Amino acid sequence: MVEKNKKISKSENLLYRSSGGLCFDICPDDKMIYLCGTEEGLIHQCSLGNNEQYLDTYSGHSGPIYRLAWSPLAKGVFLSSSADWTVSLWVVGRPQPCITFASRKKPVFDICWSPKSATMFCCANEEAVEVWDISKNTLEPVDVITAGQQQIFTSITYSPNSECVTRPSIKID
Repeated sequence: MVEKNKKISKSENLLYRSSGGLCFDICPDDKMIYLCGTEEGLIHQCSLGNNEQYLDTYSGHSGPIYRLAWSPLAKGVFLSSSADWTVSLWVVGRPQPCITFASRKKPVFDICWSPKSATMFCCANEEAVEVWDISKNTLEPVDVITAGQQQIFTSITYSPNSECVTRPSIKID
């Protein structure tokens, strides 16, 4: 595990170091660039054109990264969700998160940006879907949808043409 908010030097970005990747997301503005979240809690910015070292490394989580999501509306901005119960907001080129949002003391399995608002996103943990609007509140979600008995949320997505959120769940026997 990497120390939270530790500055990673360029020499430490070499690819010879093995690190288990858990998720990735391709940059909507440049299809050659992608982010990779690791089990150590690091995020690596990579290029399909450069396989010898990472372009950048971001440190701010103390647990595995489960999901990464580039903003569809704000260039160079992305979110990460983690087993450390948090979601972090990042700007390309800044090695630490701009802001970290605390979830409900559960690992955050999935995140997604609103297709209509640059300040809204949702996240899913085992027991709830949280709707955040950072233009209104950065300390608490603006809405929380809790799972029914014997259910857990595993993923979330916005409908591309509306503000509706879909939230598949798993029934636990």
